[in-house]
Amino acid sequence: LVFSWRLVSGPALSASAQAVMAAERSPQLYLPANSLAAGATYEFILRLQVATDASKFSEGTFTVTVGRQPVMAKIAGGGSVVRSVMSSWSLDASGSVDLDLANLPSSQQNLAFSWSCQYMDGDGSSP
Repeated sequence: LVFSWRLVSGPALSASAQAVMAAERSPQLYLPANSLAAGATYEFILRLQVATDASKFSEGTFTVTVGRQPVMAKIAGGGSVVRSVMSSWSLDASGSVDLDLANLPSSQQNLAFSWSCQYMDGDGSSP
């Protein structure tokens, strides 16, 4: 028996993922990490044929929907920062990442940041 896989719909795979899929001759398909795009749907066909007679075959279609991971906001210094109103200060969230794009440096992930500030009095309540 000969197994072969092919992609029939969905975003294009990288050259390395295409090579892995083309070489796969088992009923299981293993693709390298980050081969599929987050939020995308792919349709694969598995073909099984008799090695000595290509006219004897069967095909099955498989749909794979790839989920999305959350964005991870990370502020240097922790989640709570206490600063004096008498001096300048800054917050640094450059360690934040889009987990679906973790293979790219954060500078290439097109993250957008927005900040808000809340006044807290000494007893933990805000006016």
